[in-house]
Amino acid sequence: MRQLDTRPFREALQQRVRSSDVPLWPTNNYAGKTAITPEMDAELWQKGVLGCKNPRQLILTVYYLLSKYFPLKSRDDHRKLSLGENIFLCQDHQGNYNVQWKDTRPPRKYDMLPPRTYRLLPAEGRRGPEPCPVEIIKMYISLRPRDAPAFYCAWMRKAARCSGTWYMSNPVGCNQLRQFMRYIAADAGWDTATRYSFTSLTPLTSRLDSR
Repeated sequence: MRQLDTRPFREALQQRVRSSDVPLWPTNNYAGKTAITPEMDAELWQKGVLGCKNPRQLILTVYYLLSKYFPLKSRDDHRKLSLGENIFLCQDHQGNYNVQWKDTRPPRKYDMLPPRTYRLLPAEGRRGPEPCPVEIIKMYISLRPRDAPAFYCAWMRKAARCSGTWYMSNPVGCNQLRQFMRYIAADAGWDTATRYSFTSLTPLTSRLDSR
């Protein structure tokens, strides 16, 4: 039996992904999860569940934003984040900041695409209660120790806004990191036993070729 040559199809698919500004991946799409709707998303900001008023609120907000805008499919993906290794705060030639995440996860068995880098752009001209996600992540990075190995750092219990550092060098524990979305749900008055996904929210990220 003659084997079908699939190379033209693979090359066309890879070219389509490289030239597209629309993410083509299923973000956190698992059975048994409740999708967070745009109305629920707005509720988190209107109730003050998300924001940057204190260290706990800020780190939970960063966790939520990275889950929302990047294809981080599990809490283990969050645990492996490391500033300067797979997540970066970058600045373009015009001085505008953006956040980039490099997908360094091992490829799946039948994955034809190379590792990708995703970029979160500033939210200019957006409507709604959510502030610019890039500015929030930038603020978090500025308030954590530069030499911290893990991206998520344990927060100080009595950190003053004027202190310049809200977080310690030691990382957030794995068990506590797994509870981040549950903390957000509890603060919002949602069912904490429900697992939530971000499939109903439109990402602002663009796919870039890895260098």
